[in-house]
Amino acid sequence: MLIQLPLFVLQIMAGGGTLPRAAMTSFYKFLSQTTPMYQNIYSSYNIMANLGNTGAFQQTLWWVALGGLVIGSLAVWIGYRGKERRGLAAVIPTKF
Repeated sequence: MLIQLPLFVLQIMAGGGTLPRAAMTSFYKFLSQTTPMYQNIYSSYNIMANLGNTGAFQQTLWWVALGGLVIGSLAVWIGYRGKERRGLAAVIPTKF
């Protein structure tokens, strides 16, 4: 929760729905380019205003999702290769 909440707030601010990208600092501009929040918000804006041009936003959103799946799969594959408990799993009790 300590990690998730600040990341959630950063994505909301960098999403561009509350503050336009031109008014963001360089830190938030970087986050808005690398988080899926910006692509989702502006794709929805273009659909609601019937502007079209949603292909680039949706393609970027798919690439971010695919990258997250690959990184998550690698983390699971590396973490669950052995039968013995190690790392954080060794600290957590098996019976409560």
